Amino acid sequence: FPQADYKFFLVTDVDVRSKRRHAELLSKGEQVSFEEVRENLLERDRLDSSRATAPLVKAEDAELVDTTKFNIEQQVEHILKIMGVVVTS
Repeated sequence: FPQADYKFFLVTDVDVRSKRRHAELLSKGEQVSFEEVRENLLERDRLDSSRATAPLVKAEDAELVDTTKFNIEQQVEHILKIMGVVVTS
């Protein structure tokens, strides 16, 4: 959406992403090592960012949001704050 009023590019430390994904897979009963999950994510990142069509890269005018220390609710709240939306509980 090149004409979007707001653009965000979310990043998270690979070890944190791996930990989150590993926990998710374990909770579903899948037996996979942390290292397998980490390697899979790194390979997926490499493929996504280097594909010929629509590579996953930050748009020049997108806001970079590091979600490493945020849970999902905090991520949403942070993005809404950037947009100037007041969040009330």
